[in-house]
Amino acid sequence: MDLQKEVVERLTYHAEENFSLLSCALDEMQKEKASGEAVSEEDEVRLLTMVARATEIMQFQEEWMGFEVSELDAKKYILDSGYAGVLFCGTLKKLREVQDLFARADAGDIDTCMTLAERLSQGYFSKAMSVYASRYWKKAAERGDAQAMYNYGMCFRWGEYGEWADAGQAIFWFRKAAKAGYAEAENLVNTFGSPDGQYTLFSSAISGAGGFGSKWYKSESMVEQYFEGADGGNAEMQYELARQSVPGSEFDAFKRTAENAVKYYGMAAAQGMIDAMFNLANLYRTGCPGLEPESQKYLYWMKRCADAGDAEACYHVGRDYLEDEIVPKDYDIAEEYLRKASEKEYTKADSLLQYL
Repeated sequence: MDLQKEVVERLTYHAEENFSLLSCALDEMQKEKASGEAVSEEDEVRLLTMVARATEIMQFQEEWMGFEVSELDAKKYILDSGYAGVLFCGTLKKLREVQDLFARADAGDIDTCMTLAERLSQGYFSKAMSVYASRYWKKAAERGDAQAMYNYGMCFRWGEYGEWADAGQAIFWFRKAAKAGYAEAENLVNTFGSPDGQYTLFSSAISGAGGFGSKWYKSESMVEQYFEGADGGNAEMQYELARQSVPGSEFDAFKRTAENAVKYYGMAAAQGMIDAMFNLANLYRTGCPGLEPESQKYLYWMKRCADAGDAEACYHVGRDYLEDEIVPKDYDIAEEYLRKASEKEYTKADSLLQYL
């Protein structure tokens, strides 16, 4: 069995479909072994791991420990260990240990809250869940832990781990931490406690890069500005809003939707933005949560992009007319677009032109 071709390429963004596909693949592998066919240990282990993850994400996709996890990318969860983390970790014993950890934290145990928040922030359970770290720093902070007050303030300081960038909230929690004896918090209050200092704090948060738990927009006002600008016709804002709207990338307070991604890519593409055409084409090619792949729409936008002069798009269109998958083979059209790509020094086109 060639897992790469027969299984991996058929995975989708739908947990149930993946579970069915992988279960059938596992049954087939077991039949091959029973009949005496050689099955590599590496393939067997990999398939078993994929089946376990497919089972886990299907079971917990609606809600887990009070967290909405429906936006997790089911395909990425199965294939990317860094994305999946160890949240759904395979054994009943491990699951019960994790359940107990969350239960003790939700009951207000400060040490457990601190442990859980730290693990969440580091992506220990999954990178996607890092935005929930602030929930448990807040619990510990409200119970008087100075370190938690400081950490919770830092969430607002940088706009990460589930909170917006908010200088006022950051200073509020730094002051509480300082009163509780946390020296670093006192230094921050002395540096940024004034109105001008808070403006500097907020500005640096907006321009600064945070960890993988950071929000791309950092503040509610930036979200409003992006939507207002995009709806008002700003192509750059339309493109950026579309790019950040593609679901399946991480948990976020801002609900990423395929509808928004398609809408704003389309608006930017209609204004002639080549990158928007290219990304919209690829979105229709691969699909995403909430959007099924649509080959004809993919080809339409890729051709629009190619006709606008993009070399890589010319290559893709030319290759499409050679592969007989999306459109029937047409060597004349294939050569036309591949030559355009080659003329723009897109060297991949040269390797296909030699066969024409």
